[in-house]
Amino acid sequence: MAGLNCGIPSKNAWEIIKNGCDAVVKISDEEVKSSMKVFYNPIKNDSKIISGESELQD
Repeated sequence: MAGLNCGIPSKNAWEIIKNGCDAVVKISDEEVKSSMKVFYNPIKNDSKIISGESELQD
């Protein structure tokens, strides 16, 4: 998508990640694209969220 290497955490962050995560979710690029479309075109009265490949926030 944007050339991000999200599969490998930084060495500095790894200790925090491995000690602070209870679960991890893996989704495909196609699922990301689909989710971004739903965020941009919300269902009913939901707020629109404009997001990119590296951030999904409102």
